[in-house]
This record gives sequence, C-alpha cells and structure tokens, in this order.
Amino acid sequence: MLTPEGRATVQGFLTRLNYLWMVMLGLVGVYVAITLLLVRGGMNLLGVDPSLFPLFTATLALIGAGEILAMLWLDRRFATPASLRRFIAGKGATAINIEIPDPRTLDDDRAALALLPHYFQAAVIRWSLIEVVGVYGLALAFLTGQTLMPSVFYAMTVALLIWRRANIGEVEGLLATVRTMDDGQ
Repeated sequence: MLTPEGRATVQGFLTRLNYLWMVMLGLVGVYVAITLLLVRGGMNLLGVDPSLFPLFTATLALIGAGEILAMLWLDRRFATPASLRRFIAGKGATAINIEIPDPRTLDDDRAALALLPHYFQAAVIRWSLIEVVGVYGLALAFLTGQTLMPSVFYAMTVALLIWRRANIGEVEGLLATVRTMDDGQ
C-alpha cells in the first residue's frame, strides 16, 4: 500500500504522463477541424469513385477494430506476471536497456516508482493504438469527402482515450501483481 507521500510522487508522474495523453486527445480535435475545413460540403478531395466509399469505410472500420483488439490484448499482457518478470530482468519489448532494482525487494513506494517505466511504455503503446483509429477516420474523410463516418472514428478514439487514461489504480494493480509473484519462472 502506497504511503500518502508515495502516492503523491506517483500521481505527479502520472500527471506528467497525462500531459502526453492530453496532446493525443487534442490531436483528435485537429482531425475534426481538418475534416470540417477541407471536406466541408461533401467535396471528394481525391476524386475517388463514390461506389468505393462503402469498401473504404468497411476496410478502415475492420482495421480500426483490429487496432482496438490489439490494444486490449497488449493491455492485458503488460499487467501479467510474465511481462513484469521480463521488465524486472531488463528483457522485454523495449528499445532501451534500463537497470532497475527488483521491485519485489523494495517498499511499496519505491517499488511503484521502479514500475513506472513499464507503465509509461504500456500507456504510450495503448494510446498510440487508440490514436490510429482517429487517423483512419481522417483518411476516410479524405477518401470519401464525408463527415459522418469519420465522426464515428473520432468519437470512438475520444471515448477510448478517456477510458484508458493513466491512473494510479493501474500502478497499484501492477504493484499488487508484483507482490504476489514468486521468484521462479
């Protein structure tokens, strides 16, 4: 259990991490503005045959659904004991090699701080997979010159970003998982 001081320290980190989240959320507003400014009036910017619009919509919707499923699957994987063991051992899906103390040997406050790089990585990957759904909406707006279906993509992106915002409960969940792990496997 985090002390009030430890909770405040972790919350400070999460506040900074949520600045990135706010930028990603704000990008959806940029997509909407571009859509409204450039696609206003149903103008087909790329001169695509309108008979292909349903195909583009269905294709991008399926790809977007795949991105959401990938995000949900990876989200679960990041919180597993196996993933945390790889992180603690310095082996995992990361481009950097960081040396961290074994969180299992630290008090809860220091263990939570040691887990923050893992949480940061998971959050950025999660948000990137969500953000690309909004990009698909923007692509759909350019391809079809319509605003209704891209708006569905934008709304889905906003809803998912709000749902998956960084929060201290997730860090505490990682800490609880670490506390129940054994040294083996």
